[in-house]
Amino acid sequence: KAPRRSSGPSPAAAPFRRILCPVDFSPFSREAIDHAVALARRCGAEITAVFVFPLAPPEGGASGAETDPGVRATVAKDLSELLEPARAAGVRVALSLETGDAAEAILAKAATMSADVIVMATHGRSGLNRWVLGSVTDQVLRRAECPVLTVAPSTSKAARHPGGLRILCALDLTEGSLQTADTAFALARATEAPVTLLHVVEDAAATPPGPAVAGRVHRLREIAVAHGEPPGDEVVVRGRPRREILRLARHGEAGLVVIGAHGHEATSPCLGSTTQYVVRHAGVPVLTVRGPEPRTPGSKAAPGGTRVSSARPGTAPAPRARGAGAPGRA
Repeated sequence: KAPRRSSGPSPAAAPFRRILCPVDFSPFSREAIDHAVALARRCGAEITAVFVFPLAPPEGGASGAETDPGVRATVAKDLSELLEPARAAGVRVALSLETGDAAEAILAKAATMSADVIVMATHGRSGLNRWVLGSVTDQVLRRAECPVLTVAPSTSKAARHPGGLRILCALDLTEGSLQTADTAFALARATEAPVTLLHVVEDAAATPPGPAVAGRVHRLREIAVAHGEPPGDEVVVRGRPRREILRLARHGEAGLVVIGAHGHEATSPCLGSTTQYVVRHAGVPVLTVRGPEPRTPGSKAAPGGTRVSSARPGTAPAPRARGAGAPGRA
């Protein structure tokens, strides 16, 4: 599918207006800042860069760095200099110095500022702020109420510019996946990137091949049409979800993978295996979207369970892509 052509993203329609970017001054977090800046430029967003000081040692130990005005001033200066290229690019920037547990402080800041997305590295500096998946990043992925864009060390430089490459949106076709699709298409409108919808049929023995694939291709096409897209870029394959997502990301020139974390994945003590594996191994940024909270009595849904997003103003429909709905092979 060819990239969309428009006069540029509409700020009012941009999905991410407030971006939170945790920083620990490691090369990994600098990579995350590059992605945050590229995203902010496309969405007309503001970036809040946050650095978290660890708590002071307990029981009368020496004062922590966060209590030293000189250290705080130095960190604030370094943080400001780190974000100077963003200012030069016309991106609004705010700085925040917090103290405490890294994950708790990031989550609290995201809630306080009503962040639309958190952009962070999957790895970070060893020692005081060791951001390794399964630690800080994992906690943020599991508990953040907003989407989280993770940037792995192996992320290619070509993927730093949203809109330059395809968005691969993996859907399991549960109710929670509708919110994942909403986020993917909203981001696609802002970045003018084409979207491929992917569903993986995991249990090949449970359903007849023809009806299983045809019915799910049809469901993906319904979702595309509900978001103002012409059908034609939907893929249903059989195999292990994490393997097929990574395979399609590589061969489909994806610059971003959008995946959901809902149901047991969003509430379990550790991030779901498929989402965690994709975040670790995708080689491109991964946007993880939490599914909706359990529906309360009296809440309404669109017919068929599909939420219909508002039409994008002033944007012509994207040209139909080459046929991608045919079943693939694992």
